[in-house]
Amino acid sequence: MNAAQQKDTPMAIFSTLVGSFAGAGLAFVSNRYADHVERKRANLAAGNMAISILSRQYGDFVIFRANLQAEATAKNKYPDWLQFSPSFLSFSEWLVIDMKSLTFLLQYGEHDLFAKLLDVQARYDDLRRLMAINNDACVARDDMIMKAGLADADPFADQHRFEAAVDVTLKAKLTGLNTALRQRAKNELVNYQTTGQMLWDLMLSSYQVTEIMTFTAMGAQKELAKEPWKLDENQP
Repeated sequence: MNAAQQKDTPMAIFSTLVGSFAGAGLAFVSNRYADHVERKRANLAAGNMAISILSRQYGDFVIFRANLQAEATAKNKYPDWLQFSPSFLSFSEWLVIDMKSLTFLLQYGEHDLFAKLLDVQARYDDLRRLMAINNDACVARDDMIMKAGLADADPFADQHRFEAAVDVTLKAKLTGLNTALRQRAKNELVNYQTTGQMLWDLMLSSYQVTEIMTFTAMGAQKELAKEPWKLDENQP
């Protein structure tokens, strides 16, 4: 090996090392960026799914609220245990927000929003069970009324006969359900509205508006979501 070759060897080794480190660094940055893009894509999908499910839950609640208010208004002269009929509405068991996919909210410091989503989901599930219990109780009440030959009678004019036809325990149960359903319908609309808007606003801070699902009362007429609570404030 001549003198020139001996002189060039350390430089060649140095250049090779620099090139290797640079390549490794570039690969590291590239992988980190790919991970970031994938996480952002996954968070967008999770957020959109949550908005969609929350929109459907919101729409179900709006329809429930409007129907309950209409029936209670039409039957306001009836005893409270006789005001509601078995409902045709069905809150779906599969409408469940995947909270595990939304843990990125905690990483963003959105603990309040995460808690609100948990609360809305729990209330939706609880209302579904409450409606099922009320439906069963209403069916049992109507069976008693039918057996007493009061199917075509006026509950207001023949109130004493209706009172005698239905079991006392069942009447008490229906009265409690009436109160609980009224309170839900009156007070919980804002929970869906504020939580849905908060989630949508958060998604908008990281994504384009065209990438985000619209939050709306899915399945319900738009005006029903703005309908004020009109029942007598002295009632439950």
